[in-house]
Formats: sequence, C-alpha cells, structure tokens
Amino acid sequence: MELRPQGWEVPVWKEGKRQGRKWLDLTPLIEGEETKAVGFVGRQYPLYVVWSIDGNRFAVIIDEDGRAPFEYGLWDMNGDGVFETKTGAYRKIHAPSWVVNKFFARRGLVPPTNRNSGSGERKQVPSPAPDSDSP
Repeated sequence: MELRPQGWEVPVWKEGKRQGRKWLDLTPLIEGEETKAVGFVGRQYPLYVVWSIDGNRFAVIIDEDGRAPFEYGLWDMNGDGVFETKTGAYRKIHAPSWVVNKFFARRGLVPPTNRNSGSGERKQVPSPAPDSDSP
C-alpha cells in the first residue's frame, strides 16, 4: 500500500463510457451487497471500475493495459474526495469507515461498532429534542 497525501491521479468520471454495473459486499457492517461497482472504458485508462455506497465514491480500480488483472486501486480513506491510498493488483479492502458511517447516518441509524458483535441490531438515532422556544 502506498500513501500520497495530495492524492493520486484518478480518471475523469464523465469522460468514460459506462460498460456495466454489479453489486459487491465490501463490508460486514452493512447487510448484503451494498457497494455499487460501475465499469467504464475511457481515454485515460482502457478500463476502470468506480466503487460507491449511496453515491459516495470511495475507490477506483484501474486497468492500464486492457488485460486482466487490474493493476491497482485508488482509495479515498477519509471522505475528502482525495484518493490518497494506492493498493496493488486488485486488492479488495473493506469500505472505509466514513462511507459506512454516512450509510447509517442517512438512515438515522448508529453504525455497529464491532463487526463481530453477532447481534445484528442497529440502533435508531434519537431525534433532537425540540427547542422550547419553537412554536
């Protein structure tokens, strides 16, 4: 794994032609196949696949030569839009915590803290108490 705080160059999403979509299970914290993988053919790279959860892009897997396997993956590990982590030949790692937390927050749930908790329970986030000055 290589880190570059300023980020690695990623494909320009809109320049690629969409080739297909499939669903992956990249975290045990969310039930089922939560990660959308969309493949593109582009000018910059012959093939790349963008991974996202609820529209939040967190990884792009790049194939530079148009032949299997994919050469590397680029990851946004903290949700700032900068893909600062580079992994080798199509190495899958779990979805970053920021994207998992956003998934649960969007649904008003608290993410599980321990992936081996076994209970599978998800707690509802309590709504904030109304201001006493509000009508």
